[in-house]
Amino acid sequence: EDGLFVRSVLHFNSFMAGVSGADEVVFATLARANHACAPNCIVDGDEGTLRTVRDVPLGGMLTISYLDEATLLLPRDRRRTEL
Repeated sequence: EDGLFVRSVLHFNSFMAGVSGADEVVFATLARANHACAPNCIVDGDEGTLRTVRDVPLGGMLTISYLDEATLLLPRDRRRTEL
């Protein structure tokens, strides 16, 4: 039970890195980022950086997607199931 919990936490808080995204890494600060289906940031797992992909108003929330690009194309109900 504890092993499943740890694997779940790592899975949902990790980012792809390395050649073809074969590795998974966890960054304590970036793992706290909030999700949006239309995020304004992306994570570079190799560098451990958060980068904006569009303008964010001063004081605005920085968001990332917890879902991969293919899943983001699914209907809202299906995306919610994935989350």
